[in-house]
Amino acid sequence: GGGAVFLVLLQHCETPIITRILLAFHMPLFFCVSGYVYNISRQNDKGIGEYIRKRFLQIVIPWFCWVVLEYIVRYFLADNISGQNMMPFFREFIVDIYYGHTFWFFPCLFVSDCIFHLLNHFFGKLNRYSNYVVNLSFLLSFWIISYFENKVCNFGLPFRFDVSLMAIGFLFLGKICSIYFVNNTHLRPLQICFFAIVLFLSGFVFMLLNNSLGYTFRMYKNEYGNYFFAIISAV
Repeated sequence: GGGAVFLVLLQHCETPIITRILLAFHMPLFFCVSGYVYNISRQNDKGIGEYIRKRFLQIVIPWFCWVVLEYIVRYFLADNISGQNMMPFFREFIVDIYYGHTFWFFPCLFVSDCIFHLLNHFFGKLNRYSNYVVNLSFLLSFWIISYFENKVCNFGLPFRFDVSLMAIGFLFLGKICSIYFVNNTHLRPLQICFFAIVLFLSGFVFMLLNNSLGYTFRMYKNEYGNYFFAIISAV
């Protein structure tokens, strides 16, 4: 988790080649890791309502308070203390809340995490092979829905629900990896390293292919370019 956060910070260094590489996988990596470490038995102890309430207090309330504080500071720094029209600020504030603000990650995390937990609550206690099929079905379904929302509809859904569709797919990818490694404890470190190197090289190649078409994987803007190239480069 900490490594993924570091990559998010590194991405803002504005070095073009580093930015393009990190944009291709740093946010998907965060969601994959979240799905990998998700513990359905521990989370189900809370119940759905309690889980959503807790995540709302942990994520949405701090995010909303920060946005309100930012707009208050911006209003006074803009020399509007004298009581000038504050409607432009208010309209911008409403639009920011609707689309998730600059800190888009927090509403996206809340929406994707709650939907992921809800589906796991009902389908998370299946046997090994059913688990593979169900999680793979959810993964593909959310990515397909994301594709049609992005390429066909492109509404710009509130609270970064559009980005959450892609994020939920990566959450399920992380969970599938968790199921695989838990049931294949015989894997040696050398095998895992080889697998990781192959994934990195293939991801780098598909990132270049996506870039060659004039696209960059920008999860925060819900822009992915060629979906096949983008997802493989993120994986």
